[in-house]
Amino acid sequence: MKGSFYDVLINTLQQDSRFISNEGILLKNKIKEYALKMDSSLIDLLFENEIIREKFFKKVGDNYIFDKVEFSWMINNKEFLPNNYTKYGNKIHLATTNDEYLMYKNDVVLTFPYKDCLLEFDSTDENEKRDEIFYNESLASDQIDVLLDPKVFTNINYHTKDGIKKYNNFNLEDNLLIKGNNLLVLASLLPVYEGKIKCIYWDVLYNTNSDYVPYNDSFKHSSWLVMMKNRLEIAKKLLKPDGLIFISIDDNEQAYLSVLMDEVFGRDNSFDKVSIQTSASQGGFGDVNPGLISNTENLLIYIKDKNYKKTCFNEDNMYIKKDYDENYKYIMTDLKKLEYTNITYLAYERLGIKKPYNNSTWRKVKEKYGDEYKKILYKEKAIIALTNKDSVFRTFNPNKPGNELKGALQKSLERKDEIYIDKDSKGNERYILNGEIVLFYSKVFKNINGECVPARRLTTFWDDLAWEGIAREGNVKLNRGKKPEKLIKRIIEIATNKNDIVLDAYLGSGTTCAVAHKLGRKYIGIEQLDNHFSKSLNRMKDVINGETSGISSEINWSGGGTFLSMEVMSNNQKYIDKITHEKTKKNITNLFNEIIKNAYINNMLSMDNILKSIEEFKKLELKNQKKFLINILDKNMLYVNYSDIEDKDYQVSSEDKKFNYSFYGDHNE
Repeated sequence: MKGSFYDVLINTLQQDSRFISNEGILLKNKIKEYALKMDSSLIDLLFENEIIREKFFKKVGDNYIFDKVEFSWMINNKEFLPNNYTKYGNKIHLATTNDEYLMYKNDVVLTFPYKDCLLEFDSTDENEKRDEIFYNESLASDQIDVLLDPKVFTNINYHTKDGIKKYNNFNLEDNLLIKGNNLLVLASLLPVYEGKIKCIYWDVLYNTNSDYVPYNDSFKHSSWLVMMKNRLEIAKKLLKPDGLIFISIDDNEQAYLSVLMDEVFGRDNSFDKVSIQTSASQGGFGDVNPGLISNTENLLIYIKDKNYKKTCFNEDNMYIKKDYDENYKYIMTDLKKLEYTNITYLAYERLGIKKPYNNSTWRKVKEKYGDEYKKILYKEKAIIALTNKDSVFRTFNPNKPGNELKGALQKSLERKDEIYIDKDSKGNERYILNGEIVLFYSKVFKNINGECVPARRLTTFWDDLAWEGIAREGNVKLNRGKKPEKLIKRIIEIATNKNDIVLDAYLGSGTTCAVAHKLGRKYIGIEQLDNHFSKSLNRMKDVINGETSGISSEINWSGGGTFLSMEVMSNNQKYIDKITHEKTKKNITNLFNEIIKNAYINNMLSMDNILKSIEEFKKLELKNQKKFLINILDKNMLYVNYSDIEDKDYQVSSEDKKFNYSFYGDHNE
């Protein structure tokens, strides 16, 4: 019997004092460590027992080989040294998921932690102060039935500048804010939005200690990846062929996520990885962590179909404004005579410095303006360059010029300091000076936000987006989990055009939807936490009323537009909400009875054993009572399935029915 074998193994291991703690408890990790090191004393101890020898030793000729891998798996199994909760769960046949790497399995991580919420049960004072706690749970593929079926939406409100109105006739032009589990909402969007989303932006959980989530390595490298895999697979289906997905992530999980996204989207569909500077380098020398200071985050970019890589970006928005480049140091004073001078000399003249000018004239500027002379001189040159962009130029040496161009460059060297005009094979004029091509300043100007300015093409390092001072953007405060509106603006503008649809399944404080709304894009935002959804909802109300933070002044935002807010209709989810907020064992016991009577229980469990075990349930710690009640609920029935919309037990209102019919395109009322 399985149980008797564990008893034999435990009794045998207890004979070695090295594996016993001061409290008399077997040290699982230490046993595993010594097994992997092939400790001779441990192997001798195990070999002496006939039952254990038969399990872990294989005879090869006259010798026995110890299977340390099989032994380690056995030690890691939850049935080896189970705690009181595990013993209780086994008694009523509560299914558990093995702690194995889940990256490529068909399991589903249903719930997931947010940056300022908790993953595991913990009763410390700091954790008890948190408003909402998430209990992570993985469902094996054989437990999944109708989990990902479309759900019923309720509490539908139409928000305008004039207030809130009831709404029951959906169309694809509507902007959506949806409250509910993001995996299940994404699945519910598929019948309507598959192949229609142009841009997805997710600011996902970074899986670091700074997120205040006390998880272990098995979560970091299995459940976290499965959680992402489940959602990425649906995201890919939602994207248009030329659709792009952007995911913010720090270095802690960036490498793992990159590999996972290669698997889901295909390695050839990897577009870029952008490093974003989040703060200036710190100048102090106080106590810091060893190693380099981290002040960047990553932005992973993938496209659905690699064949659209050349056209998926909005080319007009691939440039950003840059300051005057002092390499543009010459200015044409007479285009017909091809006369030019150094732009610095004109700056001297503007500053009142008398001729003649030479390489030491800057000393006169310093004498006149003091230590600020460099800034003042730069400012004057910038003004000259900006107002004379068609005449200001620089020179550059072309890389690997063709024979024709080589000849022209050589000819110009024979006319030292003279501008030489040459024509290419197509008859186009080109200016050459001292063996280098002349490039006019006007060539680097682009129209950005309605202003013609010097610009540079975006690179894979973004250091121009200020992250300081964004705490109150949108009148919403969200510690650690907020991104600047300027960052989201850049992403949306390079990936979409007007009326394209943007999707954010980790909405948080609502930044993505706020920026999409201001930029005239359609959007869908998904959020599960009550507190976060409330913040996003209030933020969007402010947006349509013309709030002035973030990018508002830059784009002259004055308000307007509409959006829909709605939520997935709860079924078993309402019991999970009750469980997570209960504070006393007495109330939990009452809730136990309510759940047994009214909720949908996992049909793989023994109901008789559950009913008979109420006294043992009462002896569990409060956190384990909560965990048990959540585990016995049928996760396929967290929300009301659209297929059950006519079931009278769910009491779906006629107005909600009408909206859902219009949403899913089913008009058979």
